[in-house]
Amino acid sequence: PSCTGQSWRGAGDAASHVGFGAATLAGLDSFTVAAWLRLDDASRDVGWFSSGEYATCGFMCQARVQHSARDLHCRAGADGDFQAYNSDPVFTASNSYGQWVHVAVVKDGATIRHYFNGQAVGTNAYGLGAVPSCSNGFRVGGWPGADASTYLAGLVDGVRVFSTAQSEAEIQALAASCSAPSDEPASDPAPGPAPEDPVEEPASEPTKNAAVRTAPSASTNRYVPMSAVPGAYVAPVATSTAYPCTLR
Repeated sequence: PSCTGQSWRGAGDAASHVGFGAATLAGLDSFTVAAWLRLDDASRDVGWFSSGEYATCGFMCQARVQHSARDLHCRAGADGDFQAYNSDPVFTASNSYGQWVHVAVVKDGATIRHYFNGQAVGTNAYGLGAVPSCSNGFRVGGWPGADASTYLAGLVDGVRVFSTAQSEAEIQALAASCSAPSDEPASDPAPGPAPEDPVEEPASEPTKNAAVRTAPSASTNRYVPMSAVPGAYVAPVATSTAYPCTLR
């Protein structure tokens, strides 16, 4: 079974990324971003999420499958003070193309941690403070301001965004919470025979993916705007519990 039932595909160009709002990571000193990726092109390094613009402002991460480092590579900073944060080599000939992998990046105050398929693969010291507010908001599948080839070509599923630094055990639980997603949504089951006497069912609450939920009135909560993605479920960013951002 898939994490969400349907994956989102990036076409490898600036027009195919998904944006979720400027304030998603801005001002946070701790956060976690995790997702399943299946890349279509092993000949280029691609950005899988970003908040801001390359080499100018923000925080963004790549899957470097073509670079000799073959790592999870993040950059962060503002006003020319952009710094790099790398994991150990994780991509191989067998997993850099056509295979689902689970990736996660955790900012825990002055530390950046990288995870690959639930395992810790790198820790870096981070001295830039909270994520700055930038003109480009949070995006999945893009790294604005860099070369156009850095936009993701492939599938993304099970995106999670937390406003807290998740522990290694919690990242492992995310990676193990579902199997690698299926490449296509499951087909509808064949209809069965109609019941002889229709039974009236009581009204029920809408399902998670039925509609975009709006933010509550509490000013302490910031939500990931999902209005650009039909049928998506809003993930709260101001709590330690995240919900699936289903990319359609």
